[in-house]
Amino acid sequence: MPDDEKARAPAVAGTIPKEAADSIFKITRLLLTATEYAALRTQVENGELHPWVATFFYFLKFSDEDDTFLEFSIKGMNTFLSFAEGWEAKAPEKAKTREVEIRIAKREKANGFSSLHNSHTVSLWNMLDATLFEGLVHLFLGYPKARELEDFRKIKFNVGQYETLSRTQMTRMALVELKREISSPRLNKGVRVYEQIHRSLGMEPHLPDDLDKKLIELRAMRNAIVHNMGIVDERVLDDCGWLQLPPGTHVGVKADQYKSYKDAALRYVGSTLGKTISAFPMP
Repeated sequence: MPDDEKARAPAVAGTIPKEAADSIFKITRLLLTATEYAALRTQVENGELHPWVATFFYFLKFSDEDDTFLEFSIKGMNTFLSFAEGWEAKAPEKAKTREVEIRIAKREKANGFSSLHNSHTVSLWNMLDATLFEGLVHLFLGYPKARELEDFRKIKFNVGQYETLSRTQMTRMALVELKREISSPRLNKGVRVYEQIHRSLGMEPHLPDDLDKKLIELRAMRNAIVHNMGIVDERVLDDCGWLQLPPGTHVGVKADQYKSYKDAALRYVGSTLGKTISAFPMP
């Protein structure tokens, strides 16, 4: 980084360790017990809370709901199977009318509810990606200095389209183009492209190898589920060689595997919130 750019870069605290990230989220949860999540929008509109901070808090809403929905989906399926056992023993005609559902539920339980965890894996990556993206959008909107990235000078817009966009829409488009501009095979894995942007903004890197691998795996599993009918392909093999999955294997995310993805996502969101606050204090 040239000297003049170093001078403009915001001061940054040291790397945010996992313990600090966890503490930030615990404190946030305590605060939100007294504040409904819906009130976050009102606080943002009233200028009481910076939008980029609210974006990270909203991830907590997703996380809490995700835990609840997953738990009760499994409990509900187990309850349904208990009823099904009674129908099969005493009311076979009733069981016949629910044959498809019973077969699916039995298979899902036998497989450790892997299809259910697959669905939550997709949602988890989507929400993580949206949180990191929108956090940067609102950071760029709120802090003009954050827009002084060299790579921003390389992106191009269609003039006609530019005139029809709101400021927020324009910033979203600029971030999409920025991600495309700096993309590479190495950065197109997990959250590395966001980490690169954070680094360019002067934030202290915080992506240890174990976290990096877990988030690469999360994204790769999500992409296989969404884009390849849930089948392991060459992209998964290239990105996640440590999994040693044979090509053509069906993706079946287990409970402990999903928990490791969830823990990694929370850990990274927490550390990103911490290092962003350090670099760009709330006005």
